[in-house]
Amino acid sequence: MCYLGAMSKCVPHPFTINIQARRLMRERFHWAIRQGGQIVREGLITYETFEAARVAGKDVLDQMIAGWSHTAGLMPLEGTA
Repeated sequence: MCYLGAMSKCVPHPFTINIQARRLMRERFHWAIRQGGQIVREGLITYETFEAARVAGKDVLDQMIAGWSHTAGLMPLEGTA
């Protein structure tokens, strides 16, 4: 997702999401969101599938991006919200 800043240029959000299998429970998955390489949010539960973990993490990521864009004074580009 990209946001239109005051100078009318594309500004990417600073977050990345990682979905992976747990070390000790290879059949369970979890998500973590990073900013600048540091984990800033992490799921507290594990999921049966990669897709279930991805969807749960993406919901949190979308909320974080909305908060970040509001705090930064950026507006979502039309058609991307």
